[in-house]
Amino acid sequence: MKRKMLTAGLFLAVSVLNAQDWQPKEWQKYVIEQKVKSDTLCASQTVMTYRRADDVKIAPQAFRCGPFYVPDPPSLFAEQEKALERARWKIETILSDKRWEKSS
Repeated sequence: MKRKMLTAGLFLAVSVLNAQDWQPKEWQKYVIEQKVKSDTLCASQTVMTYRRADDVKIAPQAFRCGPFYVPDPPSLFAEQEKALERARWKIETILSDKRWEKSS
């Protein structure tokens, strides 16, 4: 048992020593360099994506519902929104009438 352990330990030590001084061959360096060039990001405005930054930000395919299109539900505050719009028009017409009277 001791002999097997000693043999395994020597084999491991020799393997580690050989691996420490190993250098890639010239053709391996060339292959690695070509892989790095091909894996490098393309010239884009951002490093976060492969695509150019001036592409469309929202994919319209997600909004195509086909025959299952459901229109937006009515607003919960539709009456309040209509009342606010009427009040805006009323205030605007009053202000425009006052401006008209001052200019006359």
